[in-house]
Parts: sequence; structure tokens; C-alpha cells
Amino acid sequence: MISVVKTYAASKNKNLNLLAAQAVLQNHLLERFLERLSKSEHTDKLESRKEC
Repeated sequence: MISVVKTYAASKNKNLNLLAAQAVLQNHLLERFLERLSKSEHTDKLESRKEC
């Protein structure tokens, strides 16, 4: 029974690590995209949206 609990805990930990890695990668890609877009010739076409 203990091995089953350890296996379950390890799989949950692996899933959490994978989600954290995906979030870091997504944030990095979004920041790079916005940085490149801000320096492009299309900067004047950007609209800032602020929702209330």
C-alpha cells in the first residue's frame, strides 16, 4: 500500500512540475512576442484594452 501512495505522489509531483514548466515557457514566449511586436513597424496599429 505504501508503494502505491508513493507512486501516486510522484506522479502528482511530476504533473505539477510539468505545469509549472509550461507556465514559465508560456510567459517567456508571450513576453518575447510583445517585445518584438513593440519594436516592429506595426506598433502604431496596437490597441491597449482595459476591461472594467
